[in-house]
Amino acid sequence: MQGIFQAKSNICDINVIGGLAQSDVILHLLADIYGVKVRKLNYLEEATSIGAAVAAGVGSGLLEDFSEVNKFIRIKEEIMPNMANHGEYEKVKKVFDKSYYALLDIYEELSKI
Repeated sequence: MQGIFQAKSNICDINVIGGLAQSDVILHLLADIYGVKVRKLNYLEEATSIGAAVAAGVGSGLLEDFSEVNKFIRIKEEIMPNMANHGEYEKVKKVFDKSYYALLDIYEELSKI
């Protein structure tokens, strides 16, 4: 599925954190929809705090750059996409995109009501 991010760069996996990462169903859906590996990281609930700490470390000069976050996180689980499912999602997305773009003018009119 060629998403906005994939159109700009080569995305081969997605890292997930927080509440979203606690649902195996959601993780498998993401892998299948995007056709890429989904990686569940450790520190699911602490991700925001770790990000803030790393940002503070970079800002204060204690850490060299944001890649230093890799010292604190680990991959807990990897979910591989089911490419047969991905193919089915691709078919649906083509129809969705066609209908979305066909209705853009109507969306514009509705926003003015």
